[in-house]
Amino acid sequence: MYMRWLILLVTFLGATPILGQEYALLDKDMSQPVRFVTRLPPQDPLNNFIPVERRSLPQFIRDLKEIEKILDPQGVMKKAPSFEVGCVKFTGMVIESSGQPRVDYVLTSLCGGQNISMHLCDARLSNARNAFFIKTWLKYIESGLR
Repeated sequence: MYMRWLILLVTFLGATPILGQEYALLDKDMSQPVRFVTRLPPQDPLNNFIPVERRSLPQFIRDLKEIEKILDPQGVMKKAPSFEVGCVKFTGMVIESSGQPRVDYVLTSLCGGQNISMHLCDARLSNARNAFFIKTWLKYIESGLR
C-alpha cells in the first residue's frame, strides 16, 4: 500500500515543475509582450527573445537604470562598468567618437545553456539615442510585470 503511494507521489512530482526556474522572455524589438516560461524554447536565430531569470528581474531593471544614468551627458565616465545579474551580463565600454565619449553595451544571456546576445547601446549612435532606447525598453519590461 505504501509502495503504491510512493509511486504515485514520485510520478506526480516528476510531472509538475514545482521547483523549476521561471524565465521572462524579453523581446529585443518590443513587438511581443513579455512572456514567462518554465522551460526555454530551443535557440533559434529567428527567435528575438532574451531570457532573464524571473527572480533576477528587479536587479536587471536597476542595472538598466544605472546604464541609463551612465548615458546622461553629465554621467559619462572614462570607463563603463559591467554588471552581472543571474545568468545575464552587461558588458560596457566607452569609445571616443568625434571627440565625444560614446557608451557601448552588449547584453549577453547564458540562461538554460543558451548564449544569446543583444547590442543594447551602440557607440555608433549618440548617447541620447541609446538612452531613449533604454527608457523605452524599461517601460516595455515594467509594463510586462504588471
